[in-house]
Amino acid sequence: MNYLSDETYAEIFIPHFRSLWHSFKLPKDPETIISISPPVVDAGNSQTIQLPAASFTLTGSATTHNGRITAYLWSLISGPNVPIIASPGSPVTLVTGFIAGNYKFQLMAVDSAGLTGVDITSVLVKSLPGTNPDITTHQQY
Repeated sequence: MNYLSDETYAEIFIPHFRSLWHSFKLPKDPETIISISPPVVDAGNSQTIQLPAASFTLTGSATTHNGRITAYLWSLISGPNVPIIASPGSPVTLVTGFIAGNYKFQLMAVDSAGLTGVDITSVLVKSLPGTNPDITTHQQY
C-alpha cells in the first residue's frame, strides 16, 4: 500500500491479471466512505376510500446516498381491475377508473448510481353505501 502526501486519500495498488496493477483512491478516514446502497423508498400510508369517489392520490418519496433520485415508477401489483395511474413517473400521482376492492401499488425509485429501491402501499376502495358486493369475487390482476 502506498499512501500519497494528500491527507484525505490513500492510493492502493492491487496486483491484477498478467502483472497489471490497478490503482484506487479511497478516503483514509473510514467515516467518509459512503456505502453503496439502494434508494430508500416510501410509497405512503395505506388508504381507505369510499365510492362514489372518482380519484385518489398516491404520494411517495425516495432518498439516496448515491447522488440523486433520477426516476420514479408507480405500478399496479394487484387489484380487481386496472385503474389509470395519471403520472406513473412522478412520486405523487392521481389514480382514476377504479372499482370497489383491494389494490396494491408499488413505487420504484432509481438513483444516479443505477440502483433501485421499491415499496408497496395498499388502497381499499369501499363500495357505495347501502350496497355490499362481494369484493373477493373480482379477479385479481
